[in-house]
Amino acid sequence: LIMQTGDKVSAGVFKTILEIQRKEGRRALYMGLKPSLLGIIPEAAIAYGCSDLLKQAYGKLAQAVAYPLEVIAKRMQCQGCSVAERTVVGAARNILREEGVTALYRGIIPASVKVLPMAMVSFGVYEVMTQLL
Repeated sequence: LIMQTGDKVSAGVFKTILEIQRKEGRRALYMGLKPSLLGIIPEAAIAYGCSDLLKQAYGKLAQAVAYPLEVIAKRMQCQGCSVAERTVVGAARNILREEGVTALYRGIIPASVKVLPMAMVSFGVYEVMTQLL
């Protein structure tokens, strides 16, 4: 659905899932899942484990650590992966070799703006819950 262009419009989520599964196999539905999940771990650890120490720097630090994994995940999901790119490490090597380190941070400013409201709500709820407990 993300990659729809021009006249090619999907009939819906479920038909698209069935089409991907038929053409590329069940594994194609999970392409990019590992880096997405791996990106959550450092972000959550930094955000909640050190929240009192890093409240001011949370957005910058957590995004800097987790964003490259998000880029890798999106590339794996949206672009056809060659055999060498079917792993997180393979995709990262390919991006670094062909585009350099800056490619891993392309789009980080809009992503940071998107994260700001979520972080405000998340930390607000976290603070309230820690006081209640």
